[in-house]
Amino acid sequence: MTGTVTGEKVGGLSGKRYTIDWKCDASGNVSAYFDTDLSLSNITGKIEFVETAPGEDGDLTTDLPTASYDITLLDDSGYDWLGGTLANRSGTVAEKVVPSSTLVLVQQRLKVVVANAGNAKRGRIVIGVSGL
Repeated sequence: MTGTVTGEKVGGLSGKRYTIDWKCDASGNVSAYFDTDLSLSNITGKIEFVETAPGEDGDLTTDLPTASYDITLLDDSGYDWLGGTLANRSGTVAEKVVPSSTLVLVQQRLKVVVANAGNAKRGRIVIGVSGL
């Protein structure tokens, strides 16, 4: 794992919200698995939205990442479940992505990767998942 990442899962059977706070290492990158590094387990359900917010705890002011940083949600085969829609994130504004196709995950092991954000920069990712 590179950088530092913390995660929290809130919700029940009908839906869950995963909140991931990250801080880049000196290379400007972060990499962490949901199940092992974040202790959030594998994901089951339909991804409804992904929201990104730059800054410490997504505050839009502290340790903002470089403009056009990239986020991917990768499976063990390296497939980006959001198909590149989280590339080129704003370094100053919160943004939300609603997948254009149905993304159903069944006990899927995912890795969150942040790239090109800058040394010791921070941000938040919120993933909304509905139940099956």
